[in-house]
Amino acid sequence: MSRLLASITFALVGLGLAGCKPKAPKTPDAPAQAVQAAAAPAPAPAQESRKAEANPAASFIAQDAFDATKIPVSDAPLPPFPYLNYPTGLNEGLFNTAGTDFDEAYVIVGKKLRKVEGRVESHEFALRNVKMSETEARRNYENLIQAMGGVKVSEGKLTDVLPLDNPAYTELEHKLRLLQSNAAYAAYVVRKPGQLIWIALMTTDSDVKTLVVAEEPLKQTIRFAR
Repeated sequence: MSRLLASITFALVGLGLAGCKPKAPKTPDAPAQAVQAAAAPAPAPAQESRKAEANPAASFIAQDAFDATKIPVSDAPLPPFPYLNYPTGLNEGLFNTAGTDFDEAYVIVGKKLRKVEGRVESHEFALRNVKMSETEARRNYENLIQAMGGVKVSEGKLTDVLPLDNPAYTELEHKLRLLQSNAAYAAYVVRKPGQLIWIALMTTDSDVKTLVVAEEPLKQTIRFAR
């Protein structure tokens, strides 16, 4: 009997010790911020497209990467600004000249719009008043620009890079000071030491327009009141 009681007592003591055995620590919960970040959904592509749609001209107006150092420096002597003249025999009143000592203008480089600042002047005339074809006028200007050391940086039509029905078309047409919506467009740059000269040549079968921008810094002409 005493042996039976001793065995029962020993078994109960063993069970008590097992119940007192320390429990394994729980793995700490991940920080709430990490959990939230993992659960957060990735931005939907539709959101990005809606941003682009809000400004349809954004991708076209963005400045294209342009490395002026890749343009060879021209050592050709330059005539006085605006460098290019009207065709011989064009009478007063049959052409349109516009310009300013400092303004911003836009040219197409590759397939991007590039803003430039400096002295600006444009010339516009009708081919019938000089009895020239579009090809003849364009070749004449190309020869002069080449003689200046000009390098062509774009050629085509605005519709080649932006459809006519695009909401941004009118805005870009205005920024380019485009001759007409269907005008052939070519842009050139002449690199001189410390200066870039931009020339845009726009032609149709009836009219020609040139836009010349000699990049220059702003000359401060407005002063503080005294």
